[in-house]
Parts: sequence; C-alpha cells; structure tokens
Amino acid sequence: MILIARMYLSGEFHPVDMSNLSEAVHQGGQLFPWSFARKKQPDYRRGIEWLIIAADLEDDTACTVVGNILCQGLFCQRDYEKGIAYLEKAAAKGNEYAVKYLGFYRPDGKVMTDKDYEEQLARFVKAVDEEDACAKELYESLKCATSKQLARLGYVLISAQSIQRKGYETYEYSITPSGIPLLPVVSRRGSWCTLLRFNLDAWTEQYPIIGVASDILNFDEPSFLLRQFYRARIIGKVKFKSPTFGWLDKEEKEGIVIRLGEESEKDAEDLSIMIDTFHLSEEEYMGDSVALMAEYGEKEYSFEIIGIDGSKIDVLWRYTVGGVNEVEEYIHPELLSLELE
Repeated sequence: MILIARMYLSGEFHPVDMSNLSEAVHQGGQLFPWSFARKKQPDYRRGIEWLIIAADLEDDTACTVVGNILCQGLFCQRDYEKGIAYLEKAAAKGNEYAVKYLGFYRPDGKVMTDKDYEEQLARFVKAVDEEDACAKELYESLKCATSKQLARLGYVLISAQSIQRKGYETYEYSITPSGIPLLPVVSRRGSWCTLLRFNLDAWTEQYPIIGVASDILNFDEPSFLLRQFYRARIIGKVKFKSPTFGWLDKEEKEGIVIRLGEESEKDAEDLSIMIDTFHLSEEEYMGDSVALMAEYGEKEYSFEIIGIDGSKIDVLWRYTVGGVNEVEEYIHPELLSLELE
C-alpha cells in the first residue's frame, strides 16, 4: 500500500485500464497493471488515501507520514488532532521519527509560534554554515510547520541554492489546499505570457520589495511589459551583481523594483484576461498571500528575481526561454545601487 501511494505521489506511473485485466493476465500479459507516465502527474489525493489505509492497519511508517501530512496540511486540509493521533500510534510502536516529530509539536497539537520558528530557522542556517551535525535534526524540526512557516523555509533554501551553499538538503515543496505554492516565486506559461506568483508568506516584511531583471524590460515604460499585475506596484530601479545565465549574459544587471502586497484594484476585463490566459480560478488569482504579474514579451527572453532587504539581496528565481538555462558560476549576489520613489 505504501509503495502504491509512492507511485501515485511520484507522478511517474499511472494505473492502466483494469476492465480487462483478468483477460490480459489469462493470456500471459503483465501482472503489474501500471505504466510509465509521459509527463509527471502526481495524484496526491489517491496517494494519501492509500497511506491512510496502511496507517489504519497500524503500519508505523504510514502512521508517521500521514501524521506529518495532516499536521502540516500538505496536499490536504490540515487536521492537527488526527495528525497527532497517527504520530502517537507510530510512536507507541517505537518509531523514532514519530517520537521526534511529536516533540516538535505543542501538547495542544499546535506547531511552533512564528517567533520560535524564526529563531529555529536562524539556528539551522548557522549550523549549516558552520557544518554542525545538528543541522539535519534542526531541518527535520523545521519541516513540521504551518504553510506560512514552510514558506519562510522555502525562501532560505532557495536563496542558499542560488549561491550553491553546501549542506542545505533539497526540500520537496508542496502546495496548500488553497492552491498557494510554498515557494517564494513560481511561474506558469500561457500563450505568449508568463505568470509570476509571489507567496507573501515567504517574507517577514509586510510589504516586501523585489527586483525584476530581464533582457527585454523597457525601463522607460516598464508597465508595458509588466502591465497585468495585482497587489504590486513599481517603485524604482535597482542594479545588482549575480551569475550570468540565459540571455542575461552579464554579471551586472539592471532591474525594476516592485513592492508586493499593496492594495490595488483591477477592473473586470483585466481579471478576465488573467484568469482565462492561465486557467486560474478567481480565488486563486485574488488570494490574500499571492501577488501576480504577467509579462507580454518576445518568445525568447530571460527573467531573474531578487529579494531586497536593506543592503542585502537574495536571488529567488531564474527563468529563461530559448537561452541556456544553466548557471555556470555561482557567486554571492551583491546590491550595487537602489533608487526608490
């Protein structure tokens, strides 16, 4: 059951039509009614259903996984009470991971407060930088968290990967039941447009600012290429240094500075265009913790997004169409100049 769950969750396999399975077996056909998927298509609902069946049969591994999934609300509605009940079942069978995970939760079933989580996150970063063996244990505790806290973890891991810092384990990001990704930035292509979605939970600031650099940005009229966005406003220009990639073939780059999260209005026509182009629901587009932009540009271009916090910057996202996507050399990003309104 756990293996079947993994197959659904991986998206690499899909079950074949079983209506004539007995006949196929009788004729000497394959006994394993699954085939490879041409494109990865995870089925989280069915995967979790199989895990729950295994957990209800007292399998401690399944209980541990289901407990964490329910407590974190990964791919499903969060349910602390049921999640902790499954973890307790696994702990009673001696599963050391379940015992450890239970220690990360409050007696009332709640995870760490945001303040405690930030302190734990700082300890994790320090442990990784100092190659302290406790980094792995700290990381495990950070994975037991709310969606908002996981978004903060996502920000740290993504910015670390941009400068290839060793010791940061790859984290499999998920999506909350509301459809909001836990990554700081994600994209989607639609027609000749690119949709950029920002998870505002990934920043500690109420109105975070980012830099957007592209080889096709029009600095005299940036809104021409960034004209469809919600809860975001252009507030200046930035110059920064980061690795070359794609069509952005120079280390020193110029970008537009955007403040995220500010209230703004969008007329019905713009809203309809955005939803239709990217096959969104209105709730997905107007979500409280998401800011959206669409780029109307050429077929071949490159985009880079940085997070700006005072004099410090983090590279959060790189994307290219038509160019070379590999980053040849990793360097610490550096802020060169910042002009705000």
